[in-house]
Amino acid sequence: MRNLLFLNIVMGVGLAYAAVREYRQDARTFRVLAAVSSLSLLVSLGLASQLQG
Repeated sequence: MRNLLFLNIVMGVGLAYAAVREYRQDARTFRVLAAVSSLSLLVSLGLASQLQG
């Protein structure tokens, strides 16, 4: 479960970085990447709370 949490955090941060790089080139791609990144990081928070509880 910890590996899944770590992978999800890395994926979320990577998508956020890709969204920032796309920001000036294509607004639609930026919005999609930002939404998927925030969803991934939200899932990470849920997984982290399950590990503690």
